[in-house]
Amino acid sequence: MARSLVGVTVHDNVLRGMEIARDQPRRWGEVPLDAGVIDQGAVVDVAAFAGALEALWKSAGFSSKRMALAIEAEAATIRRVSLPGSVAEDIAEAAAYDIAEVLAYPAAEAVIDHAVLNAVSDQPLVETDGLLVEAPSIETLVVAVRRETIEGFTRAAKIAGLRWVRAELTPAANVSLLPRIRSARRSERWSRSASRPPRCRCTMVAGCSSPES
Repeated sequence: MARSLVGVTVHDNVLRGMEIARDQPRRWGEVPLDAGVIDQGAVVDVAAFAGALEALWKSAGFSSKRMALAIEAEAATIRRVSLPGSVAEDIAEAAAYDIAEVLAYPAAEAVIDHAVLNAVSDQPLVETDGLLVEAPSIETLVVAVRRETIEGFTRAAKIAGLRWVRAELTPAANVSLLPRIRSARRSERWSRSASRPPRCRCTMVAGCSSPES
């Protein structure tokens, strides 16, 4: 049996969640967040955020304790870079080195990830051993989030009795789940018009793509 996962996001002082199983939304819910609990995408009051998570799970009736979170883009440093093809085998290290130059804090305090967008071969010619050859590059999206930002969310999840699974940035999360959300909302409206319990309920929430911890 496929394990379900609850995606969580924060927007406009509202904590929202959707439980997904077999790639389908099952339950959803939302609870308000007090002002100041989240600031610029990071948890300021861990205990208060943990309490909000507990309230969300209780009100929505989520069956899974596995939690994935959409982190607001404002809490991240995002950079699209062209890396030389020669670093293909060490691309993670090269990506981390590149974004470290623009971080406002030490790279050692960051959690850094990357995604290869595409490999481009039609680049300007360079001279190698007296011959003009193409200089391939790798288009890469690099993301850095301060480690303490991640730890704030993971501590809150632990206090709430949840298992932190993974995270992604909010824009990518919303795009990946928007079709499911719209479909589920149509199902809910149809169910209510037929005076039946809704087959599924949902709201905007995050799916996640980073490696599991």
